[in-house]
Amino acid sequence: AVSDGHEIFYKVYGNPEASRVALFVHGGPGAGCWPNHARFFNQEKWKVVLVDQRGCGASKPKGRLKGNTTQALVADYEALREELNIDKWMLLGGSWGVALSLAYAQTHPDRVTGLILRGICLMRDCEIDWMFRGGVATVYPEAWRRFKGHLSEEEQRDPLLSYYRRLTSEDASTRS
Repeated sequence: AVSDGHEIFYKVYGNPEASRVALFVHGGPGAGCWPNHARFFNQEKWKVVLVDQRGCGASKPKGRLKGNTTQALVADYEALREELNIDKWMLLGGSWGVALSLAYAQTHPDRVTGLILRGICLMRDCEIDWMFRGGVATVYPEAWRRFKGHLSEEEQRDPLLSYYRRLTSEDASTRS
């Protein structure tokens, strides 16, 4: 268990005696890890730690946003590193996991042996605008129509904010 009532799920793969350790930092937010994520490393030479971030995958409670901040996620990784008695590890992050890996590395530079960053997304305004405010519609117009199709005409002006409001509503019928 970690702070704010969250319980993170993790699993260790590979060689338990390996001196080289990797942390796989999944994307999302909201995704999770799959066992095949460990395949990025030679399992005979590496110990690989897969963690489902707060509210994601097999972590509990699923979808909970309270206390789910970048700083809290960084603290979770650091607490897990200490719990597993790992001196240093390399981070492999994809998409949102890139931003989170960089935040961890900036906070704990003495605990990071290296970074592998793929599908770089730093959650800058221009990237958020591209993903959620129409840029992607130029490449995937049908998918964009389906994405916005669940929203009222007024909500379609800002789909990201509208989906956030729906997902965090106290009203169960609004969330469904």
